Amino acid sequence: MNLSLLLISSGFASATVCAVSGVPHAAALLRTREWRHGERPPMMLRLCGPLVRPMAHLIGPRLPPAWRERLLRRLQQAELERALMPEEWLAGTVLFPVLAAALGAAVSAGTGMPTGPAVALGLAAGAAWGPLWLRDQIARRRRAIMRDLPVYLDVITLAVECGCGLTAAMAIVIEKAPSSPLRRALERWLHEVRTGRARADALRALDARLDMPAISALTAALIQAESCGASLGPTLRAQAGQRAQERFARAEKLAMEAPLKLLAPLILCIFPCTFIVLGFPVAVRLLQGM
Repeated sequence: MNLSLLLISSGFASATVCAVSGVPHAAALLRTREWRHGERPPMMLRLCGPLVRPMAHLIGPRLPPAWRERLLRRLQQAELERALMPEEWLAGTVLFPVLAAALGAAVSAGTGMPTGPAVALGLAAGAAWGPLWLRDQIARRRRAIMRDLPVYLDVITLAVECGCGLTAAMAIVIEKAPSSPLRRALERWLHEVRTGRARADALRALDARLDMPAISALTAALIQAESCGASLGPTLRAQAGQRAQERFARAEKLAMEAPLKLLAPLILCIFPCTFIVLGFPVAVRLLQGM
């Protein structure tokens, strides 16, 4: 019990110190930060913002540049680089295990459960939640991009073959397409080009933000075609065909994996229920006959 109270009090004390030490900075961030669609941090970070931001203010000057670059790259892949700074994400991943351990200690104190397992479970859950959530966001975004990329390339190819330039073709696609990760990525590329950045540099930045083999192949082909003065139509047509073939191959792979994924529900859920429905009348008759 004493250990539980100590953990709870230490958790709340550390949170209070972080909050008080960074109140002015946190207030400024709260006034200036606006979450945009597709760039919202996880709910836990938004709820714990008054604690995360002061801690990030303390961590920021001490964060090594290599760590900052690595975290920024991961946030870019999840489309969160405008919503979260690397030190904010790191502060959240440090704060969550502490809060989860304090919650586990509070639950153990209220229910009489052993304190050690509850605190260990809270620490493990809090430490694993952040990296797992970020990895899931990156995977989900990449799946959405790979699903939409062939269609976008077809429309861009048609626009280029009709006489539009690459920038005008991108503008047409962005204007007509619904909101999606790929649309937002191309919209940012178009904004960079319109503000004076070279198209090749903007394409390299797009490739660095998305970090996907398909996007790398597309940007490399476009940069090569522009540097050689070749027509973009055949290049885009070849890229569109290749991306469509890759999407069809992924669909075939998922279709072949579906029967294997159905085995566990069949064995654990459907087969036992079927045997119960079929065997219950037989069991009743046998019991009545005895």
